[in-house]
Amino acid sequence: MATTEELLEEAKAAYHRLALGEAVVEVRDQSGESIRYQAASKNALLEYIRSMDPCFLLPPAAQGSGPMRFVG
Repeated sequence: MATTEELLEEAKAAYHRLALGEAVVEVRDQSGESIRYQAASKNALLEYIRSMDPCFLLPPAAQGSGPMRFVG
């Protein structure tokens, strides 16, 4: 069985291939099942990736990298 880190890297690589225009990609999930994603289901793949890496593809400001400030 693959580690979470290996599954995450595989999913990120598949997302990258979809972003570059590949029609269909295949990813193994945490239970070992193979899931196929296509351009139309790219958001489902993104949700799967974020279940393992919540900050994936978020802008740095959204990642909480600095102190919280209130304006008003």
